[in-house]
Amino acid sequence: MRPVFVTAATAAFAGFAVTGLFMAVAPAFVKSVMGIDNHAVAGAVAGSILATSAVTQLLSRRITPRHAVAIGCAILVVGMVILAAALSLSSLWVLLTAAIVAGIGQGMSFSRGLASITALAPADRRAEVSSTYFVVAYVAIALPVVTEGFASQHLGLRTAGISFAIATAVLAAICLAAIVFQERRSPVAV
Repeated sequence: MRPVFVTAATAAFAGFAVTGLFMAVAPAFVKSVMGIDNHAVAGAVAGSILATSAVTQLLSRRITPRHAVAIGCAILVVGMVILAAALSLSSLWVLLTAAIVAGIGQGMSFSRGLASITALAPADRRAEVSSTYFVVAYVAIALPVVTEGFASQHLGLRTAGISFAIATAVLAAICLAAIVFQERRSPVAV
């Protein structure tokens, strides 16, 4: 169970870090990097990741958890590449695409990661394991964003955002590689 928990929690960390970034920093990206001073547009970009995540969580219920977490991690990597491109190009539409793609990856990896660990957890420890999973996710929604804020003071918002996207893509790629490795060592349908 531990390897499955670690990979699921790592995927949750990456996904929630991205969600936290979009909720906290996307309005600054829209204003400072894209040059758009419209709060509705900034809110739409920030809200799009949540809406996409929610819809994805509903639609991905039939995918086996381990495969969904792997797919979600791969999609998070793509979302982070798109985010880096959006910031490099100062493109609102590419930023919105990054939010939507990242929302798909986050929703799939988080919800199915939770399903994966609860399926493997002993009944008497299921609440403890689930709670720990949520703690990881909630730390991830705050800590990387605070780090992004500090980094932007020294590197600038665009460079800090691109650095965040690269770091998160690497984390999601490591998680994906771990899932593939686990699958090859001991195929499980969970």
